[in-house]
Amino acid sequence: MAAATKIQKKSMKSPDETRFFEKGKVEIAKVGETSIGRAYFEPGWSWEKCVKPIAKGQAPHTQYIISGRMRVKMDDGSEEKFGPGDVGYVAPGHNAWIIGKSRTKHIQTTIVSLRNGNLCTSSRILSRWMVLEKGNSFIEQC
Repeated sequence: MAAATKIQKKSMKSPDETRFFEKGKVEIAKVGETSIGRAYFEPGWSWEKCVKPIAKGQAPHTQYIISGRMRVKMDDGSEEKFGPGDVGYVAPGHNAWIIGKSRTKHIQTTIVSLRNGNLCTSSRILSRWMVLEKGNSFIEQC
């Protein structure tokens, strides 16, 4: 953000970008050098079925659940359920899926991007919980 900019406001009613994938979407608002994502996952959504087939890799992410329920299972077998009001961090090496018949809505505050073909993290980039093959709109340079 330029030094002269003191305050900036945007509305999630008009996101800068919307990314669609099977049974879900993420709306992204960019403020200065930061992006905030609001994610929606429909019943039946899972990382393994809906995202993994198009993703180049998996990344860490942090989330705040607004509505709905989600279960996360790590590759080591540990599991956790997330519901309204929960805040969680999920490291790479997991599957996640929606529990029940309600849409899940949450705020993504993930720090992931792609640099020279590799996943990278940056405190300046939020809501980058998935990175797709080069040429797809999901890629952002850090």
